[in-house]
Amino acid sequence: YRVKFVISDSSQSLILSGLARDLVGRHDARLVLPLKFSDFISYRLRNEGLSKAMLDFRETLKAALLRGSASQVAQCLEEVEAYLAPFDRRLRSELNRYLLVDGFPGLLDVTDYKEASRSLRHYVELTLYRDVVRVFEVRNPKTLEELAGYIADNSSARMNYQSMTATFKIRNETLKDYLDYLESVFLVVSSEF
Repeated sequence: YRVKFVISDSSQSLILSGLARDLVGRHDARLVLPLKFSDFISYRLRNEGLSKAMLDFRETLKAALLRGSASQVAQCLEEVEAYLAPFDRRLRSELNRYLLVDGFPGLLDVTDYKEASRSLRHYVELTLYRDVVRVFEVRNPKTLEELAGYIADNSSARMNYQSMTATFKIRNETLKDYLDYLESVFLVVSSEF
């Protein structure tokens, strides 16, 4: 008999390491990430057209940024502002909600923000300790956790390896490894720009 198993888990790195070992050539891993804000808006407002427009604007803006065209960036931002003006109040409210509950499908309709906060904290702890510490055999999990917190607290600031190695009293290679681990489980993302 032909049998298919569907295995779902938040521990992507653990699943992939186990699959690679146990199911050589017989697995098809699919990555499902939390919803982007445009998807979140589409769900919350039940407006597919708005979601598509936001995605189109994002691609246009990205292309203008990559070309280095300040005038095209400005034009795109003006178009986005004009298009979204009728939705302004609702979008601001939903953006605040999105920032509090993130794009996790299980939290989309949660109205208790304390419960959402506990869930998100639990997701981060599971990701750090089950995905990163266990799979990558991190010897200093406390430093890894502090690094993740530091990056979250300073997410809009420029950071450099030298200051972070001094702050956490770790070697440059260890810092790079920790950042790679955090990026591999989608807790941090390095900037394209």
